[in-house]
Amino acid sequence: MVLLSSLRVAPIALLLLLVLSTPPLGSATAPAPEPVAAGAPGPPAHLPPTAPVTRLLANDPARAPHAIADALVANIAAVPAGETIDVRTYWLGSTRIARALHDAFARGVTVRARFATSAASPPNRQGRALAALLNAEGDDGSWVEWRRGRGRLLHEKTWLFSRVGGARWVTVTGSYNAADEADRHSYALMAQVVGDEEVYSAFSERTARPWVGRAAAPAERSWAAYFLPAPRGGDPVLARLRDIPGRPSTQVRVAMYAMWGSRGVRLARELAGLARRGARVHFVAGPAVSRAVRGALRAGGVRVHEGCFPDDSYTHSKDMAATFVRRGVREHWTWVGSDNWTDEALRDDQAVLGLSGRELHRQFGRAFARLLERPDRPASSCHPRRR
Repeated sequence: MVLLSSLRVAPIALLLLLVLSTPPLGSATAPAPEPVAAGAPGPPAHLPPTAPVTRLLANDPARAPHAIADALVANIAAVPAGETIDVRTYWLGSTRIARALHDAFARGVTVRARFATSAASPPNRQGRALAALLNAEGDDGSWVEWRRGRGRLLHEKTWLFSRVGGARWVTVTGSYNAADEADRHSYALMAQVVGDEEVYSAFSERTARPWVGRAAAPAERSWAAYFLPAPRGGDPVLARLRDIPGRPSTQVRVAMYAMWGSRGVRLARELAGLARRGARVHFVAGPAVSRAVRGALRAGGVRVHEGCFPDDSYTHSKDMAATFVRRGVREHWTWVGSDNWTDEALRDDQAVLGLSGRELHRQFGRAFARLLERPDRPASSCHPRRR
């Protein structure tokens, strides 16, 4: 089994290949399941524990401001005693999620969490409270750690559940900051993968395996993940963009909270190059996308939409979807994660999961369309305080 750092083997990525001896578990994408109910004895009938199931969770301040928090709380509530919850996230400021973690710990679930900082700031108040609880109980396997990672800043947003009800290996990762303020103000996506031990292991062992993926069939790959900082350097997003065919049959959509500096301009020029060669490229620019990046995008014909809105909400996503034809086969890819396209993000702890499949691509398209439907405001008047 070949592991990949991007959606296909490109010359720049050949040195990043790894080999696993375990066979593929099947496609990582299937019709979206309903949330796992708290206390359920097992997964719903359409969510068999032996088959990987993937869906996108979308926080929409205007229509579904607690969708991701609801899904995380439901998952936490359905973890049985003796199982494990692993969290790597920027901070914890959600009252409901923190309460669910407290309850899980009280019923015998092992809870392990890493946060970026212990600074006395409002967004992390629940993280500090959780640390006071878990770190006071001695050597019981549960703990909170601060700034434990390979990079300058822990910016990842990943939740791992060893079991939810009767379903094993639940991985949730993306751009959602677990905070009440994020529910009210930020558009964000998280991918939830159920029943896929390889994806779960890749994210739980991220420091040991920085570039991973799995081939599902000769013409298509089921998933590909990357973790920053990359030990061998390079930019996995640049490799990804250079591997996408620039032609009229290609469509690329990006929603990005932050994009600046030399990396931001370089990636903007790659997107502009795709547009010049005929691809349809749409870009939702969040409040921290620089003027230089916007100019490079527009110069190439990329359609740039503002990602700041009159109700003080904004896109916090760091996401991209692409569909294109290669060798007569149409492929659909969706990437979600924590990687802002900036120079400093390459030095931080980040995680991005790419997933192949038409249904997940459709789910992304619906979330993306909601951003385009909203009346916008100039980025200069949008001042979010959270990453």
